[in-house]
Amino acid sequence: MKAMIVLAVLLIAGCSGEDPVLFTKDNSADYFPLSASDTWYYTYTDADTTFSVVRFVAGEDVDLGSVVCTGILEDDQLVECWTIDDEGVHIHLLAFLYMPEPPLLIPFEMRSDSPLLYDSFASDITDPSSGFRVKGSLSFQGYVTKTVPAGTFKDCLKLFYDDEDEPYYEYYAPGVGLLDNGNYVLDSARIGGISYGM
Repeated sequence: MKAMIVLAVLLIAGCSGEDPVLFTKDNSADYFPLSASDTWYYTYTDADTTFSVVRFVAGEDVDLGSVVCTGILEDDQLVECWTIDDEGVHIHLLAFLYMPEPPLLIPFEMRSDSPLLYDSFASDITDPSSGFRVKGSLSFQGYVTKTVPAGTFKDCLKLFYDDEDEPYYEYYAPGVGLLDNGNYVLDSARIGGISYGM
């Protein structure tokens, strides 16, 4: 379930050199599409259940009080909220109701030999005194070709979250976004007017 929470999630890497660096702001849209019409169709699976999920970018910015961000909806409910600036991608909302402090960051120009340590308390927006800690390290694992039901994609970013509760991998494809995070697997998508797996 932690994989769903830290969707982020989220990173891009450079392809050449001994120590590839992650994406820059200029090409972040390739891996994190944020147009209002972008839609992903996933199958969610864990130890207890399997079901279909539709994710899409909210048509309007979301005001969380402390920040205005781009909302990611899941079956019409707000599940994440992102901002992108010169520092990187920030995740301000997790798993419907939890706001991490500090916000989770996927920094630009992260090197494969320099894992990012993260440690945030995700507080319940309806009861700020309750929540859970998100703690571990994030590592870039290189570029791979990844096959999911939506198709086979090259130059995918492979990330490893060494989360203290549940380690897992994430895969992001250029032009598409999240393919697989251990719970969510992409069945099809329509991104920037282009259909995948449909």
